[in-house]
Amino acid sequence: MSEVSEGIILILIAAFFQGTYALFLKFMNCWKWENFWTVFSFISLVISPVLLCSILVPNFIIILASSSVNTIAISFSCGILWGIGSVLFSLSIMRIGLALTYSLIIGLTASIGSLLPLLLDASLAPSVLLFFVLGILAMFIGLAFSAYAGMKREKLQKTKEFKIGLVLALISGLTSPMLNLGFVSGNSILKTAQALGISIFASLPIWIVVLLGGFVANFGYAAYLLIKAKSFHLFAQKTSTNLVFSAASGVFFFSGLVIYGVASSIIEKLGSSIGWAVLMSLMIVISNLTSVIIGEWKNSRKALRYQVISISILVLGITIMSMSFYF
Repeated sequence: MSEVSEGIILILIAAFFQGTYALFLKFMNCWKWENFWTVFSFISLVISPVLLCSILVPNFIIILASSSVNTIAISFSCGILWGIGSVLFSLSIMRIGLALTYSLIIGLTASIGSLLPLLLDASLAPSVLLFFVLGILAMFIGLAFSAYAGMKREKLQKTKEFKIGLVLALISGLTSPMLNLGFVSGNSILKTAQALGISIFASLPIWIVVLLGGFVANFGYAAYLLIKAKSFHLFAQKTSTNLVFSAASGVFFFSGLVIYGVASSIIEKLGSSIGWAVLMSLMIVISNLTSVIIGEWKNSRKALRYQVISISILVLGITIMSMSFYF
């Protein structure tokens, strides 16, 4: 099996975890969003990355210490910006559902997150940019269909909650690509790890930096709500059940990132653009299939048709962007 094939298979697995981790929000019982997200933030952004890195890359502190302050600062800052998008992502799900949130946010993230690494490449060919522009145009059409499907599902009643969720999703879609940019910006950390003999797990130290930046935004907002709403006492209610769901959500999220990082390092340059696009595409499909299973589109067949059209156009747009590497 070729390295590209191995990378794509790993990206498929990563897409499953990334496309389903937010589903656990739907099973909250008694807890508020901030209770769930506090546990999620610690598990996914601090405990999991530090624990796994300690096991697989025991000298990760030396690797980070050997990296430039500028590199770490940029990756950490990108993590904070992504963290803002992550918060808005979860709040959008609570308002407009799993399918629409993933389609809108991931559609924007796939476009911007795939384009930014290429724009940072000094050897960018005009043909590559052309295909990406065409692909992005197709994806914006797909996003429009997705938004329309949402309004149809709401029986064309644009409630205040729906409008807010739509705005939050769009803002999240603009900031979420910072996760990929933070990963790409930490390339020198990756090279340092590889120079010290780390192979497929060389990307783990980068995730520690980026995700700690994300933790600042995610935990910060959750803590603010815990204090404002005085919802600390809810941690004592249905603790075991909610703890399992929020922890599982965190593990799923981080697992998807780690597997994507491994796949990205395997297929190298293709990983930061095509790999990212394939990951986003599969996440859209998987999250929408999940939303159908849990009944988000129940009694909304006409709206679901528009959503299927949206998914098809989004995948087409991503495919067009990917084709740029073969011309």
